[in-house]
Amino acid sequence: MNEQYHFLRHYLKPERPQEVSEKDLETLYVEANTFSLASHVFWALWGLIQAKMSPIEFDYLGYFFLRYHEYKRQKEKYFLLARSYLSGCKNE
Repeated sequence: MNEQYHFLRHYLKPERPQEVSEKDLETLYVEANTFSLASHVFWALWGLIQAKMSPIEFDYLGYFFLRYHEYKRQKEKYFLLARSYLSGCKNE
């Protein structure tokens, strides 16, 4: 998390990362990690399609399982993170 926060601070304000508000930092952290789940699903489905369609010799099915398992591994953690963040936004 500290490495992500460091990266996100410099992404938002490369010249003055220390000026990034905690609210902006938290928002981007939640969004980035939540959307990482969509990336895992996308690439898992891509691997599944390629396993059937591609003439290239590659373990696409293995890639599908790799990405799908990573989605399942992270899903609960990031759904809870997003749910907690959104419930906090409603109370503001």
